[in-house]
Amino acid sequence: MVDTGRKIFIGGNWKSNGTNQFVADMCEKTLPTLAYDQAKVEVLVAPTMLHLQATKDKAPAHIIVAAQNCNDKGNGAFTGEISCEQLTDSKIKAVILGHSERRQIYGETSEIVARKVI
Repeated sequence: MVDTGRKIFIGGNWKSNGTNQFVADMCEKTLPTLAYDQAKVEVLVAPTMLHLQATKDKAPAHIIVAAQNCNDKGNGAFTGEISCEQLTDSKIKAVILGHSERRQIYGETSEIVARKVI
């Protein structure tokens, strides 16, 4: 295998699964035991929105904690949504956008995903 200098990226999307106990176990027992070269590999987890802050607070610092979605409108009267501004304020630096489930179930188009990226 040729070393391109790029890191390997491994992500775990928790989807709509997990409890407070699951988050505690993953962050305090499982994630700290993962053995990999941090210079070559980045690991990301994407918990539910309900568990996002608890995961951020409890996960090892080298684990990237991502949101599973954000809206394309920003802050405002958008019940059940989360804005990029809120994620940034909570020091969440990554978000999954354009997921096939969001496209298939909720009808998100490439145009919607592009607005979220912007």
